[in-house]
Amino acid sequence: NGAEPSDPERISKAFPLTRSFLGYNADYETLGEKYSYNFIGRNFASAASSPFGHYKFHSGEGGLRVPLIISGPALREGLEGQINHGKAYVKDLAPTILSLAGTEHPGTEYQGKTIEPSTGINLHPVINGQVETVYDNKDIIAYEIGGNAALIKGDYKIILNRGKYDDGQWHLYNITRDPGETTELDKIQPAIFSDLLNEYESYAKANGVIPVPKKYIQTRQIAINGLKAIFRAEIVLFAIGLMSLIAFIIYWRRKTT
Repeated sequence: NGAEPSDPERISKAFPLTRSFLGYNADYETLGEKYSYNFIGRNFASAASSPFGHYKFHSGEGGLRVPLIISGPALREGLEGQINHGKAYVKDLAPTILSLAGTEHPGTEYQGKTIEPSTGINLHPVINGQVETVYDNKDIIAYEIGGNAALIKGDYKIILNRGKYDDGQWHLYNITRDPGETTELDKIQPAIFSDLLNEYESYAKANGVIPVPKKYIQTRQIAINGLKAIFRAEIVLFAIGLMSLIAFIIYWRRKTT
């Protein structure tokens, strides 16, 4: 999912007591050792994802593209050590593993519960060397997280990234010729751009993707959600403690009267 871009200075200021209480440190001298808790920051994350653009939480190739390593007895002899440039997506893993395990699909219902149809593609034909890729130019791979989104179809991809360093607009790229996403094709190839936008709208509608406000900031919302969860837990503990105290006082008064 790309390199981690969290700001080490901001993290250190936000959680100093918590980190110290748990025994963690952010010292460079202990990187990789027990209790090391550090971040490389946005600049180093960008360098680590190079030559791709963006990093974790974003929809650029630097935040999405990672190698899939396949090994084991199911791999056809002669394919060991080979590089395959075909596409695969995380949703393809479940149907692939079920196929390799010889699992029979139960159909549309299991133990009285409706089974959602799988949208992943079985990669078994790639593993046994029948095909180079299970995706054709009509298949799509769509993605969204924290207000950022992407859709891939054939050689082309549209991306939208929000935040301080992005414009919150859709852009089109040919990721086969330009995996670094340096040349915007929105106005050069408007028909393809429009087609992929329509595909994303269909995907969003079919999967119940909830649109976020225009000024939505992912990291801010994560912090708000975290604080809500913490305070909710503290309120519950406070209520339990208060009720226990009241019960003890009532018990003590009855015992002493």
